[in-house]
Order: sequence, then C-alpha cells, then structure tokens
Amino acid sequence: MTVFDEVPLWVLGVSLAVGMILTEELAFRLRRAISLRWEPPQEGPGVGYLISAALALLGLLIAFTFSMAAAHHDLRNEAVAVEANAIRTAYLRYQLIDEPERGELSRLVVEYLDLRERADAAVAEPERARDIAEDAARMQERIWAALTPAVHDPAQAHIATPLLLATNDMFAAGATRRAATETRVPVVILRTLILYAMMCALFMGYGLASGGRHFAASTTLFLLIALTITLVVDIDRPRPGAVRIDEAPLERAAARIRRSEAAKAQAVQSQDAGEAAQAVPARR
Repeated sequence: MTVFDEVPLWVLGVSLAVGMILTEELAFRLRRAISLRWEPPQEGPGVGYLISAALALLGLLIAFTFSMAAAHHDLRNEAVAVEANAIRTAYLRYQLIDEPERGELSRLVVEYLDLRERADAAVAEPERARDIAEDAARMQERIWAALTPAVHDPAQAHIATPLLLATNDMFAAGATRRAATETRVPVVILRTLILYAMMCALFMGYGLASGGRHFAASTTLFLLIALTITLVVDIDRPRPGAVRIDEAPLERAAARIRRSEAAKAQAVQSQDAGEAAQAVPARR
C-alpha cells in the first residue's frame, strides 16, 4: 500500500486545495514585499505566457494520468466479467460429469465463488486479502483433485478436454483479475503531478502580484485541480470509493449457480420423500 491508499480521499482533496491556495498566497506576498523594497522593472506579457504554459502542461499531465487510471479501471471491470463467465462456464460443464464427482465439484465451485466475493470486500485490508488468496489457491487444488477421477474415467473421456480447459480458464481469470487489481498508476507520477500543481500555484501567485488579485478565480481553479487529482486517485485505487468496480457480473453468476444448487437439493429432497412415501404402503 502507498500513502495514497492510506489517506482518506477528502483529506487528500482538502490538503491539495489548501496547499495550492497557501502556495499562491506565499508567492503573492513575497513578490509584493520584493516590489516594495526593490522597484522592479516594467514587465511585459511574459509572466502571463509563463502561467498559461504552466497550466497547459499541468492539464496535459492530468489528462495523461487520468487516462492511465481510467484504463486500469476499465481493465478491472472487464476482468470481473471475464472471471464471472469463466466460473459459470466451468460450473455448467461440471454438470456433464457423473456422480459423485459432479456433486463434489459443484459444491467446491460454490465455495470458490464465496472466496472470490470475499476477496472483493477485503481489497482495503492487505493481510485479510492475502489470507483469502491463499484459501483460494488451496481451493483450486481441491477442485483439480476432485476433477482428476472424472478426467481419467474412460466413459467420460470425450468431455475431458472441455473440462480441463474450462477449469484452467476459471483459474486463469482469477489470476488475471488479481493482477488487474494490483495494477496502479506509479506513485512517482502522482507525486510529480501534485508537485507540479504546487509549482503552478507558485507561478500564479508570482504573476498576479504584478496585476490584479483575482483571489476568487484562482481559488476556484485550485479547487477544480484538487478535485480532478483526487478523482484520479480514487479511480486508480482498487478499494471502494466514489468510483467503484462493477461487481454485477460476478453477483449474477453467483446467484444463478446458487439457485441451480438449491433447485438440485430440492429435487433430491422431493425424490427422497417420494421414495419414502412409496415404501410405507409396501411395508403394510
């Protein structure tokens, strides 16, 4: 975890805005103090050009960083959909296997789904997320062990390859999703962006000291810059914030699988009840 993960978003945003306002005020007062002691030469439009160029470069840096963070966000959303589809496909193919392997694999898939859903909730807790990842790895080994007898069964040899491919895709999708969650904008880029924003505030304070104050306009600009940088950090963070990863595909897949398992359990209970009812008259 980095400092951008530990600091609350509102603290980061307020700190950025206050920091830029204070930096501008410091530069403004320093330039005015220098002007009172040493009469500066008449200035042309050069300071305005410098401020415009600095703000344009800041906008370019923000756009570059925002694009990188948005790409990571899209990658995480896509990884969720891919994993949900892979788990659903593997579960459906396991239904082609004969008992008892079919029931065992179905139960293990449901447990694996529970772990993957718990992993999403534990993103903000590294130790808990690491423990869940280890549990998921052990669950994968159990699934492979339960699948092995079905693959080696000559009567089911025609579905062995699809079963192996579906299982491998399910585990690969989980690994890809974990990698997407850990993919971040480099910290050095975010630090450089914040440092450059402070330098722009310094330039603005220096330039405004030779003309009008424009405090309200510059403060509004700094608030917008702070809001944008905070949004970039929020998008880049995998932990829940104002911008969240869409978990709906995985939730829908989990709901369908659980409904299917519940229907199977109910069918078994109905069959057992029917057999018990038929056995009573036979005893009489």
